[in-house]
Amino acid sequence: MDWLLGSAWLWGAVWLLLSLAGALIFHRMRARSRPVSLPPEVRAFLQRFEEEILTRHPEIRLVGMVPGKFSTVLEVQGQETPVPLHAVFRHWRAYPDAFSRIIERLLAEVEEGGLDGPGDHLFEDVATRILPQLRTREWLGRTSPRFGDSAIAHRPHGPDLAICYVIDTDWSLVFVTQAHLRQWRRTEEDLYHLSLGNLRRLDAEPVTPPAPGQTMVVEHGDGFDAARALLLDPDQVQGLLVAIPERDTLWMARETDQGLDSLMQVQQERFAQSPHPVSSQIYRVQGDSLQPVRTESP
Repeated sequence: MDWLLGSAWLWGAVWLLLSLAGALIFHRMRARSRPVSLPPEVRAFLQRFEEEILTRHPEIRLVGMVPGKFSTVLEVQGQETPVPLHAVFRHWRAYPDAFSRIIERLLAEVEEGGLDGPGDHLFEDVATRILPQLRTREWLGRTSPRFGDSAIAHRPHGPDLAICYVIDTDWSLVFVTQAHLRQWRRTEEDLYHLSLGNLRRLDAEPVTPPAPGQTMVVEHGDGFDAARALLLDPDQVQGLLVAIPERDTLWMARETDQGLDSLMQVQQERFAQSPHPVSSQIYRVQGDSLQPVRTESP
């Protein structure tokens, strides 16, 4: 993507403004994010970029902006990848009527050369960065083929959830596929135990459930809070209510009306606002999996 990387120095002013803005994100990101002030031209460009993706490329998901850089993160084929915007901005200013073709070219080059493949990840280089992710089976069906090398490695976790595995890089998450497993000569079972061990090592203190009558939220903001539900000891949390509305939120409550109502309200708001939604459902720990609380849904 040489044309995207060129002439970045011409936009030093834009770079500086975005760096000062910090973690600029599109309006679909968290509502609690701090607003920033941008030049009207930059704001118009970002709005046009978002509209183009949403209307013409619904298979691509906007994740947000890379903090301190004029780059966006797009989810393409289930893989998050950073994409610099300097040249796109320059082309938009010069040829505004050709913006749709510019974006089509950008996305084609991302898919052809900007995505990581299994050959880019040697097992010894990424083993400590393989971590679990909870996703719905509905998401899995939309994102991953059922068979073949590109199928996402996973295991069921209750009737409507699945445990997937990602390689955590600086600004993106690469889902582990069957091609990775074949190249690494590893099984899904190997990844399951490895990823949980890696997740445990992220925290100095283990994940503990709330006391009776209390509600607890886990929000480290590292992209693995929902997955921390997998670290709960089943012997200690039977009947615990759990909500995972987004990748960065894990809510837990004991079996009380107040706890259930609180979980329902929070999970619905977070699910609707999040750039990384997981599930709008409330779950109860039963056995070693999460079971949806369908009869108690509002």
